[in-house]
Amino acid sequence: MKKILSVIYLVIFYFSNAYAMEGSSYDIEILRQKKFKDLEEYTAGILAMGIEPQKILLVLDNNGTITKDPSPALYEKPRGNAVQYIEEMIKIGVHIVVSSAWDEFERTISSLNDLGLHSTLSVDNDDKEAIDCIYTTGQHISGYKQGKVCSIKYTYEGSYLCSHAEQDYQYYRLKALAPFFVYSEEDIKNYQYVLFADDSIDNIIIFNNEISKLGLNQNAKIRLFSLLNPAKEEQ
Repeated sequence: MKKILSVIYLVIFYFSNAYAMEGSSYDIEILRQKKFKDLEEYTAGILAMGIEPQKILLVLDNNGTITKDPSPALYEKPRGNAVQYIEEMIKIGVHIVVSSAWDEFERTISSLNDLGLHSTLSVDNDDKEAIDCIYTTGQHISGYKQGKVCSIKYTYEGSYLCSHAEQDYQYYRLKALAPFFVYSEEDIKNYQYVLFADDSIDNIIIFNNEISKLGLNQNAKIRLFSLLNPAKEEQ
């Protein structure tokens, strides 16, 4: 049964505080031309430093990041060790959100089922929930959430994303906000590292812009992994 997710207060809270902190500096780094194993090694390094797993947030694209094909396929295959990596991170307590830009949420869920991640990402335990709200800038957000999978977009003409304006209202590119619909306010405040991985440079740039523009995750070190095309992973 579809449910409506009541998140208007949550969104207003964060955005009303965001604009009061526009002058804050961010520790953001875009790491370009990376393989998935680079993300694995970076995470291992953070954990080796003694950072508590629950203070690490991973936001992962699906197609081309978790899967081997950048576009939805009839039957999905994993990219490298992505499935094992996600299972291990969840097991030790790292917080993960999968956020796909594709405009068919059910197809994203089906893809993760193909990979055997439906239980790991709590998809089995939750109904699909619709997200539909307006925040203090007057911009409208819509999308879907199921377990630890969340896809969100602006649905309001004039919203800032990137140069591909027409496509941006079709696809769910507002990935920087996805964790706010999956984890608690206390979790968000306590993250020391936010790691985002995507094979689309457009999505990397949008994530970077939205984090800064909206004042999100200001206490965390933010590392954006711009992944190589999956075909180059084995080269």
